[in-house]
Amino acid sequence: MHPTNVVLFTITDRELLPLVGAYDPDALALVAEGIPRYPRSHLISNSQRGQDLARVLGDKTVCLMAGHGITACGPTVQDATVSAWRLNDLADINYRAAVLGTPRPIPTEDLEEFRESFRSRPRVANGRSTIVTWNYLARRTQE
Repeated sequence: MHPTNVVLFTITDRELLPLVGAYDPDALALVAEGIPRYPRSHLISNSQRGQDLARVLGDKTVCLMAGHGITACGPTVQDATVSAWRLNDLADINYRAAVLGTPRPIPTEDLEEFRESFRSRPRVANGRSTIVTWNYLARRTQE
């Protein structure tokens, strides 16, 4: 995974496609719910810029920032980190699929099934998926 792949999606009109389902349902949730785009490439260096970014982010946990990368947030550092990692992984998969050929998003009926499961499951901070992913990432950093 290359962290600059996500930046490529911030400087083009190419949208991240829902290319994975059961591989990472939480990454699919990010793209299925919509990933907002912050249109500026400046540093968020004052409260007005912070408010502008927060307005674009809305109730989402991630945002693509033009020519910059991403912003991720959550109730804990672990939640924000895992969301950032998932978005980066999703961008990497989209990029590599485009290099190989024409990416095929998961079928509409599968996407609808996942959307229904997203609506019915509670979003709990530090849910099992976040803890498992956080532990995986922590082990990888020690290797």
